[in-house]
Amino acid sequence: MAAPVAAPTPAVPDAPTTDRPNGMSVGLGLNYLLGGAEFDRPDGASVRFRLASALTIEPFVRLATHGQNTMDDDIKNAQNEVLLGSNVRIPLKSRGKVDLIASAGGGIGIETDDPDGNDNNSTTTSLSVDYGLGVEYWHSKNWCLSFTARNPFLNYSSTSLEGNSDATTSNIDVGVIWNPITELALHLFY
Repeated sequence: MAAPVAAPTPAVPDAPTTDRPNGMSVGLGLNYLLGGAEFDRPDGASVRFRLASALTIEPFVRLATHGQNTMDDDIKNAQNEVLLGSNVRIPLKSRGKVDLIASAGGGIGIETDDPDGNDNNSTTTSLSVDYGLGVEYWHSKNWCLSFTARNPFLNYSSTSLEGNSDATTSNIDVGVIWNPITELALHLFY
């Protein structure tokens, strides 16, 4: 009796190549706000964390301070700002090297203003939620050019004024009116 012959192993085709990062990756980029921005210098820098599912998280932090002191006139002005938040980018549809993206984000901020004089300080606390759409063009696994239009959905702010009679003013705006802030960004993914 002859020994059984093993069936030949079928050839497995190579996985199709993709122009997007595989697994988790981190993208470092430059952002340009459109509508008044100059392209000789970026408006900001950002980091994007792209998960294996293609969901992308883009946290942001803004720390700003501005002050003026004049010794001769004893004038003092100071403004400080802290803003923390994140955007989430969700791919909706892909065609070739282009992805249609849904964007959602939010942030919380505190801004203080201490102008010259006594009992005239103000503190503003804000909360915002926005939504938007965008497109991403993947030149390669490492380079992504994106265009995003974000629109505020919820803006809440509360301002406390120091003075003879301390006062607090609150504003809330809610709406889905399309009046976007547009941004162009270029990211290098690792």
